[in-house]
Amino acid sequence: MKKEREYIINNAYLMKEWDWKENKKRNLDSAKLTTGSGKKTSWLCPVGHHWDALNGYKDIFDNQMELDIYIPSIKTAIEYDSIFWHDEDSIPREQKKYRICKDNVIE
Repeated sequence: MKKEREYIINNAYLMKEWDWKENKKRNLDSAKLTTGSGKKTSWLCPVGHHWDALNGYKDIFDNQMELDIYIPSIKTAIEYDSIFWHDEDSIPREQKKYRICKDNVIE
């Protein structure tokens, strides 16, 4: 089953922290940008913390793996919906992804 494209604008949780000013400077449109785009995006939390993240980061993998969100400044990855999207057969693949992240000092 192929995963349907998810546009950032359709995700209310992501849009709460979308940094409109910084992303406009990068000519990024949340209505046209998918969560796995690989684009660098800017985020702003409710208390004013700013960070940049990459959506669909693939640089450390030699196959079709990717990290949902990667924050280079703190070498941290975020995976979401994994338990809902992946079945039991994909657990070894996810464990391999985890090992590759650890080898690259990504938490």
